[in-house]
Amino acid sequence: MAFDKSLDVTILVETIQGDRAPNIEFKVASYKGGEPKLQLTRIRSDGAHQKLGRLTQDEIKRVRDKLTELLEMHVEDEKPKPLPQNVGNA
Repeated sequence: MAFDKSLDVTILVETIQGDRAPNIEFKVASYKGGEPKLQLTRIRSDGAHQKLGRLTQDEIKRVRDKLTELLEMHVEDEKPKPLPQNVGNA
């Protein structure tokens, strides 16, 4: 089955600016109601988008900081689920 853009739902798009380095775009999307996934894209000065492959040390630091921020937001949204009362007791 071919990719259907109408089934791809964007949940979050954030761009982190680089001083002299290209910007990095963080996009979280869900396809057909599936599990949200993170896509990282490098945006060059000419506006071209490319997959984030090899990273400079500066890019690694910027990605690490943004991932930490996104993970902390996600963890705050999740509430621990209580265990059932009679687990293991037959």
